[in-house]
Amino acid sequence: MVAVWFGLVSHVVFSVLVFAGSNIIVSWMFVELSTLSLFPVFFVWSIMSEVYSALFVFYVVSAISSVLVLFGVLSEVFWLVTFVGFMIKFGIFPFIFWVYHVFLNSNWYVVWGVSTFLKCPVFLLPFLFGLSNWMWLEVNLFVMFILLSVYFWLFSFNWCGCWAHMMLASTAVLFLVSLVSSVDVVFFFFVVYVFWSSLAVLFFSWCGSQFSSCLSLGGWLIYCVLLLSIPFSLSLFYKLISVFYVCSCSVFVSVSWVIYSISEQMYLASWAVNSNFPRGSSGFSDYV
Repeated sequence: MVAVWFGLVSHVVFSVLVFAGSNIIVSWMFVELSTLSLFPVFFVWSIMSEVYSALFVFYVVSAISSVLVLFGVLSEVFWLVTFVGFMIKFGIFPFIFWVYHVFLNSNWYVVWGVSTFLKCPVFLLPFLFGLSNWMWLEVNLFVMFILLSVYFWLFSFNWCGCWAHMMLASTAVLFLVSLVSSVDVVFFFFVVYVFWSSLAVLFFSWCGSQFSSCLSLGGWLIYCVLLLSIPFSLSLFYKLISVFYVCSCSVFVSVSWVIYSISEQMYLASWAVNSNFPRGSSGFSDYV
């Protein structure tokens, strides 16, 4: 466990140091050090073949995204290559399936690291790409939100899969906000997201990876406050901030996000009302 906690602390420290980089190369070096710090965290519970598979996919994805980002930055011409590298790093459609594979075959420490501080490179996007018109990206995000709204009902066979859908949707919003807003706006949204997602991952880890009967009265109240968009809930506060930024984008992206949010809330509410609610029995680990 010492190596695990050292990895998590190093992950947070290197993620914060991304902001101290004097240029994009130095900042990206800290991004990679933050990524490497998560490697020992994969082995907190076991060293089964599934863990090695998740670590291998995580390593390959990180390597490919880094090569693309650095190649595009150094060439100063192939900006699209850099952008694709960022899309792979964040799991933006169509590069979403590696996230499911890593989440479903690792542990909640890794899930927390990937879900929170590994998103720090998002602050590099405003400096690299500025406030531009990203019509093709909005089409990608439209498809992504629609798919995630369907995946909730087909592939949420445990809490890891459920959280993967939610995290990917939040990452898509954060990614889009970073391209259309100033850095201070991105920072505020990022802080709120990290706070909410950390509490959500902590709650899911307490419940366990499988859908278990963890909803005692206290657990049920925490579930409602964290995940359901009801009055005075943290989830509602996060959704209101999200919708404020999403509505500044194109109409079809906003509509697709609303469709996703409705699907997500209906699914989560159905589980709060009846923990025996039927859900998909297969998972992405069968397909990835």
